[in-house]
Amino acid sequence: MVHIRPNQGFTGSHVYASDDTWAFDHNGWLKESELLTLTEQTYAQKYPGWDYERIPIDLSMTSLEDFCRTNMHRLPWQFAYLPWERAYNYIKQFPDTPPMQV
Repeated sequence: MVHIRPNQGFTGSHVYASDDTWAFDHNGWLKESELLTLTEQTYAQKYPGWDYERIPIDLSMTSLEDFCRTNMHRLPWQFAYLPWERAYNYIKQFPDTPPMQV
């Protein structure tokens, strides 16, 4: 897991799964370098001076709840209508592995 944490005073926090080559987020699979470039371009265009820190998340060292609390994200039980079930159903629409490289 990786956390894009914007520098102080900026918005644009994002969390995604990564193996340091491929990223998986709500849009599906994308090369991580492309995800970071698109994120940088999108936010820098809207918020001049926008920058971020890429922070690997080691869930063996912290719990999901602690991560959420520390980074001011909603806790899992603060989402309405069975979020785990909705999340798993949403993820099912994507392939289990990244596309093959050409």
